[in-house]
Amino acid sequence: MEIDNLTHNLPLWHICIQGLNNIDIVRDNKDRYMFLKKMAVAFYARERPGNIVAYCLLDNHFHIMALGNKDSCKDAYEELKKTYSQYYSQRYGQTKLLKHIPDAQNLCDNRDYQKDAIGYTLGNCVKHRLTTNAFAYRWSSLRLYFDQEHMGEADMGDPIPVSPNQMSLALHTKKEVPSQWKINREGNLLMSSVLNLTYVERLFGTMNSLSYYAHRRRENKDLEINKNQYNDQNVRKLILEIAEKTYGIRPRGLEQQNDYITRLGGRVREAQQRLFNKQNSTEIIHMMNEDQKGRLFNELHFRFGIPASILKRVMNI
Repeated sequence: MEIDNLTHNLPLWHICIQGLNNIDIVRDNKDRYMFLKKMAVAFYARERPGNIVAYCLLDNHFHIMALGNKDSCKDAYEELKKTYSQYYSQRYGQTKLLKHIPDAQNLCDNRDYQKDAIGYTLGNCVKHRLTTNAFAYRWSSLRLYFDQEHMGEADMGDPIPVSPNQMSLALHTKKEVPSQWKINREGNLLMSSVLNLTYVERLFGTMNSLSYYAHRRRENKDLEINKNQYNDQNVRKLILEIAEKTYGIRPRGLEQQNDYITRLGGRVREAQQRLFNKQNSTEIIHMMNEDQKGRLFNELHFRFGIPASILKRVMNI
């Protein structure tokens, strides 16, 4: 009740983030438990405890439903990206896992959209064909709601009593974390002690209602990152924009091209613009030295998440 009183007036956000080039961000259960620890610590704010209401962790991306203002939620998932990337780098030697990647943060500003977004999050494991029953998926919060018998985390074992210092060590943080958080003998966090379960239970009313939304078949592009965001055409446009802004390099005859384009119409204009972009981006690449090409490649790859295969083809390297 105390948690609910502190959070019920805060806006609800849906957050989705995927690994660079769609790489797996978790490889085994050790990674998954560590990710949940990092998520809990990052999204916990002392003045607003219990602000995570739902989550679903998949191999190559994750969904979080969180309460808070826009900036605090963004700060939280940026912290999560940073701290989990550090762990991943130490374990696997791969850096910048989540540093320069596309993400989505959408405001769920009415009751129907909140229910749809939470259901979509909890049922994402079904959407991606990891299971046909969302309740069978271990790495979402679905099994924790309306759980009077405490069976949702039965496989975790009983929580153990720990001091605040021991809890911080188990969670790999120097932050002071809530006293109600619980861990098991393996040092893994019991997420039922972290989430604001009351928020979801009051929103849906019954487990049957929540189950319906979690298993409902639908597409919602607002709740997923577009994995096909870039193709050759819009990569060429980006090359032209970055080359001029960062290096001051412009293709020759650009003004004459623009004048010619404005006199065309419809599909003819679009086709001619694509042709000019292809010619101009090729010219820009030839005008760059090797250092500039390398820096451009890295910016497009790490900042915008464009696959290396597309860049090598478009940049002819």
